[in-house]
Amino acid sequence: MQLLLVSILVLCVGYVKPGPVKPDSNMCYKLDTDYYGGDILIKNDKDVTSAASCHALCWKTDKCVVWTFYPKEGYGCFIKGDKHNPASTLKDAISGHKYCQTCKPETCKLDTDYYGGDIKNDKDMTSAASCQDLCVATDKCKAWTFYPKEGYGCFIKGDNHKPASTLKDAISGNKYCQTCYKLDTDYYGGDIKNDKDMTSAASCQALCMETDKCVAWTFYPKEGYGCFIKGDNHKPASTLKDAISGYKDCQ
Repeated sequence: MQLLLVSILVLCVGYVKPGPVKPDSNMCYKLDTDYYGGDILIKNDKDVTSAASCHALCWKTDKCVVWTFYPKEGYGCFIKGDKHNPASTLKDAISGHKYCQTCKPETCKLDTDYYGGDIKNDKDMTSAASCQDLCVATDKCKAWTFYPKEGYGCFIKGDNHKPASTLKDAISGNKYCQTCYKLDTDYYGGDIKNDKDMTSAASCQALCMETDKCVAWTFYPKEGYGCFIKGDNHKPASTLKDAISGYKDCQ
């Protein structure tokens, strides 16, 4: 969960012990929090089903400043302009700023392009987090650029890309600037639920955040697997190529 930096996420080197999460200025996703009012756009729960998707919709909306995702029937995702009220408590709501992502500033660069060296381009990609996930899953990827304009999307880069250059609204980063995401790692067992249709580690963590008894999660991007939401009885970390795992409360 980062993608974009009003709130800066802390780079995790080791495991982060699960614990209660409270709204905090250093976290991208603020739990049990609402930014009331200032709505530009409302998408009901049939259109947007996760906090990560709501964040992506905010990023694609020009005048969006913050967003609130409320996973109750008839609510869903609220895209907000600069006239929203200060953060207030709303149980089960998740809110965040538009420019918040899972990288430190030196590794996740706003208004930046790594030109050239393209291995692949996914024009349907909707968030910087998903673009970084795709880079992590691509063997020869060294860096990535996400450009949220129609017809562009996510560019996966090899080691022959150009040095960073300015490109308004583009977001770029290195392959391994993820926070708290443990690559090639599985937390085996303790499954509460499995969403086989989940397409990114960020969305898997968002689902964990929305699940009461979730402690950790594993995303395995192979057909028929997807996102595994884990309780407190999961096994210690073990190696599983291409799997990505993390704790619920790690930002």
